[in-house]
Amino acid sequence: MDMKDNYNKYIMDEKITTNTNMNPNNGQNNRILFWVAIGVSILALSVSGILIYELLIVKRAVPSVGESDVVVGSQTSKIDVITYGDYQCGYSIQLNQEIEPLIMKNYVETGKAKMIYKDIPFFGEESLQAAIAARCANEQNKYWEYHSALFKTEIDERRVKGVGKYTGNLNRETFQKIASNLGMDIENFLSCYDSQKYKDAINRDFEEFKKLSNNKPITPTTFIDGNMIVGAKPYYIFEQYLKD
Repeated sequence: MDMKDNYNKYIMDEKITTNTNMNPNNGQNNRILFWVAIGVSILALSVSGILIYELLIVKRAVPSVGESDVVVGSQTSKIDVITYGDYQCGYSIQLNQEIEPLIMKNYVETGKAKMIYKDIPFFGEESLQAAIAARCANEQNKYWEYHSALFKTEIDERRVKGVGKYTGNLNRETFQKIASNLGMDIENFLSCYDSQKYKDAINRDFEEFKKLSNNKPITPTTFIDGNMIVGAKPYYIFEQYLKD
């Protein structure tokens, strides 16, 4: 190869190198790839954060079950359905009317699950007194009947007055009337109620609930094997955790 050929080859190589380096599409493509990589990394971190949160927080939120808690269903059932509710809460009423009967029929009565209801005084003194009355009814194996009767009392109150909270209707006279209608031993019931023996246990449940909900308690809230369902969600939401 003579000098002329060498020169021509040098010129061609230089053109190829120059054209490659100066191609505007290369810089644009590199920038696109860079931002795509950043986006994928952010997405991966976000997903990881959500999974870690669910693993550490949601999945580990398991309420305690004490001796004074009301349990219905087989003790050997594998699924625990634990609900925190308030008798003055409209959504707790909805849960009682629409969701609890279905869980009872499809899972409790078939031995697949057991239900534990923790009455809490989210709306104050009337709610606390209703919760105490319900616990006293449990001493005569009438908790669930009494529980439903209290909610019906609130439904009737809302129908008549248009409101169901802070009306003063959840009082000793009402509690005695419900107990009488259910055929309970009134003397024993009133002795239990007047002693306020379950007040501390109910307040402990409320404090536990606050911790489980990160001090943002909302009624009703249901825990199914550590999965937290806030509010009176449609039945299929509960069932997806009951089936797992």
